[in-house]
Amino acid sequence: MTARLEDGRVLLIHLDRSRPVAWNDPAFWEILLGPGVRMDPDVLSERGSIYRLRFDTRDGGRRATQIRIETSTSTGSPDWFSLDKLLLTEEGLSLSRQEGCSPTGQRASRR
Repeated sequence: MTARLEDGRVLLIHLDRSRPVAWNDPAFWEILLGPGVRMDPDVLSERGSIYRLRFDTRDGGRRATQIRIETSTSTGSPDWFSLDKLLLTEEGLSLSRQEGCSPTGQRASRR
């Protein structure tokens, strides 16, 4: 699934666990991984960080999307945040520092 931003950048939301992630495809500005999508440790080390989504079921059968950042230096289980904490900037994605959110590390290299 892709999302085209107003400025033309394209996000890839990769949810298919059975297909490899197109890490080097120049068509995608950023890639977010869904639940269970495998992450190659070498790619994580090269990028420095990745974003991962999950979908929680709420009362009444509604679903809420949450996001976390995984870094090559992460220890333990990173916290999950609601999508309203995700910031889109010219430099990239980051998680808001509001309400106890920890700052995110930017990827080691940008396209």
